[in-house]
This record gives sequence, C-alpha cells and structure tokens, in this order.
Amino acid sequence: MPIRKIPVAGSNLPLSKILVSLVALITNRKRNFSRLLSEHAGNKQVFFLNSGLACFYLILEVLKLQSEKKEVILPAYTAGSLAVAVKKAGLKPVLCDISLEDFNMDIRLLEKAVSADTLCIVAIHMFGILQKGIERIKAKYPRVYVIEDCAQAMGSKIADENAGNFSDISFFSFNRGKNFTTYGGGAIAVSDEKTALFLREKIMLMEKISFFADFKFFFKTLALSLAVNPYIYGMLYGLIRCFKETKPALAVEVKQYARFQECLGQALFNNINSIASQRHENGVKVIEALREIKDITVPLISAGEIPAFNRLPVLFKNSDQLEKVEKVLADAGIETSRMYFKPLHHMFELGYKIEDFPNAVYLAEHLLTFPTHPLLKDSDIEKIITLIQNTDLRMIKKSEAGVV
Repeated sequence: MPIRKIPVAGSNLPLSKILVSLVALITNRKRNFSRLLSEHAGNKQVFFLNSGLACFYLILEVLKLQSEKKEVILPAYTAGSLAVAVKKAGLKPVLCDISLEDFNMDIRLLEKAVSADTLCIVAIHMFGILQKGIERIKAKYPRVYVIEDCAQAMGSKIADENAGNFSDISFFSFNRGKNFTTYGGGAIAVSDEKTALFLREKIMLMEKISFFADFKFFFKTLALSLAVNPYIYGMLYGLIRCFKETKPALAVEVKQYARFQECLGQALFNNINSIASQRHENGVKVIEALREIKDITVPLISAGEIPAFNRLPVLFKNSDQLEKVEKVLADAGIETSRMYFKPLHHMFELGYKIEDFPNAVYLAEHLLTFPTHPLLKDSDIEKIITLIQNTDLRMIKKSEAGVV
C-alpha cells in the first residue's frame, strides 16, 4: 500500500483556524457564522443543529404542523438516511427516478409521483451538481413545499446564485467529508416567518451543549485535520476506514450545534469560495479528459452552472471495468468510493417492485466516485486521468465508434 494515499472525501482544516476557534470559544467572542451563512443562502433565517440529517428531520416535523399531507418525494438514488428521517417523522417516502445525464432527480417524471397528499419535494444537489428546474417545480406545484438539500453542494452555484437560494427552505451539512466541515453539524435556511418561528421554538427547548462537549469537538477536529493529510491517511488507513459510515443511519439524533463548531464555521467561511473553485476545477479537468471515452459516462453540467463537486461521479459500462479502475487507483494511492450500493427501494420496503426506477438501479450498479477536494495536487489529478485512460477498458472514442 502506498505511503501517501488521497482520501476520496476530504476537507482542508488548517491548524491556525482550529486554534483561533478555540480562543474565540474560551474568550466568548461574538459569533457571526449565522449572519455569514444567511447572506450566502439568500438572506434567510438560519438555524444550526448537530447534523444535516437532523436539520432535514426537524424541517419535516415543522412542516407537519402546517399541513396534514403525508408524502415526501425523494429521488430514488440518494442517502438511505433521508428515507429513515421521513419514516421517523411519521411520513411516507415516495420515489422519483433519476436522470442518467446529471444523476439528479428527473423532474420530467415528477408528475407520476406528485399526488394530492404530497407534502414536499426534496431537491437534492447530488455530488454537488445542482438539481435542474427547481423554479419550474415551484411554479407547477405551488401548494407543495420544495426542500433544497445542499448537504453535498456547499459552494455550488449558477451564475451568482448559490445552492440554497433556489427554494424557501434549504439545509446544509458540515459533516466530515463535506465541502465545508466543522466536524459534524448542519444548518437550516428558511425564508417563511411561520416556519422559522416553529423551528426556533423547537430548538430553544433542546438541551444546551456543555463546555465539555465543545472541547471534545476541538480535539476531534484536530484529529480530523491530521487524518486527512495524505501521508497520515496512508499510514493509518487500516484504522481510519473502520470509522467510515457504510450503512444508512437507523436513528436520527437531534441536538444543538456546539459553540466550538460555530466558531470554527466562522473562521473557515472566508475560504468557501476558494474551496468551491478548487473542487470545481478538479472535477472539470477529469470530466473533460474522460468525456469522449465510449465506455464511460460523465455528468452533463448545464451552461452557467459551477458545481463544487463533493466528489466526481463517473459511470462505467460494466462492473469489471469499474472494479479494474477501482483497484488500479487504489494501488496508486487514490481512494475511490461506490457511494450508495443500492437505490432506496432496494434498501427499504417502500411498496415498490425491485425493477422500478431503472435509472437509479443502473446508477447504483455502475457508479464510481473520485476525489475533487483541495488536498489534491495537480499531479494527483493527472494521475487519476492517466491511470483511467491507460487501463484496458476497450476504450474506443465515441467519434471513432460512429456515435455523435
């Protein structure tokens, strides 16, 4: 195993920012992270919790107070924990197939999923690629809430509009491996005053985070900043991979956000544009290099869209190709990930047939994701591209195969 290994998901956590955040906590310095994130998300009211999943669950709980509808529409390929949150809220997950062009929900198929009992549609920016047509969804279904899931898309934008700006309710995740991390945590951004009032009331009733927990997050963040270093990651890979989440969470814990995390979020926030730009550039380099290879499908990015890729999704025509590339890159010190091995209706009993949602099934079986984070060097990007191009995949350029 190479001494230096690039994690598939990683965030740059400078030691200086961690120490500044600790000093801010100890001296009880005023925290402005809420204001900064509010401006980023279209001047909505912002509420922090312990995770993005907790944010989603609490949003559902609050929307239930304002409607008797029970159905929540999710793309058929996404994190299983979202379906768990829907069920925990006493609601019913309803699925919509995805597009094999951009790997997000295919809004052309929404009409089959929406009913008189639809409470909300969850528009998920998978991999940092923006869900298309949110404005059209809102216009077509004005009595249905649209929740924007920005867990993998912090920093993604179209022109000057950031992810989180396209709907009245959005949420973010600051978990390990996300575009922007405070070692856990998440935020809700909401423009509706009534919804904001309900959220505020529920959060105020939660138990306050202790100073002991604050200091625990300091040490966890310190450990994470060291662990994502490619040399340390390579040396400790056998240990680190034991802590990776491989199954959807079966429970949803809803707690307040730690003060140290809020201080860290504020200290790191000025870097969000540079982080997003680097993720975008790294992803685009790989897309451009692989676009014309017949047996590989890369996501189609709309004109004007600037995705801050959480990781880059690539589809391989058959599993042998996928496994071959996965092994070649692992041997070269580049970690890849299959993400979610199954679509939602294969993870849970949701009342669907196993053959339903064929695009989501195909994506789950053919997907491999690659790192795009700022810890990558240019030489790492070139290595990823070269190793894929040189792997024997019977790679015929589309133009040579007569495919336009």
